[in-house]
Amino acid sequence: MATVIKQESDILQISSELLGILKSELIARDIAPTQENLSWVLSIIQKSLKPSVSKLFVE
Repeated sequence: MATVIKQESDILQISSELLGILKSELIARDIAPTQENLSWVLSIIQKSLKPSVSKLFVE
């Protein structure tokens, strides 16, 4: 169980860091880092994952 908690903690930290990077990249391109824009970017990333690759994130 401790391994699962550590993995979840790591995933949350990575997610937070990626969100910061996404916001910075949007700002660098004069795009407001609104919830709508961030959601749009994330949906594009999600759609670009192949089914075999996305399974890695679920397991």
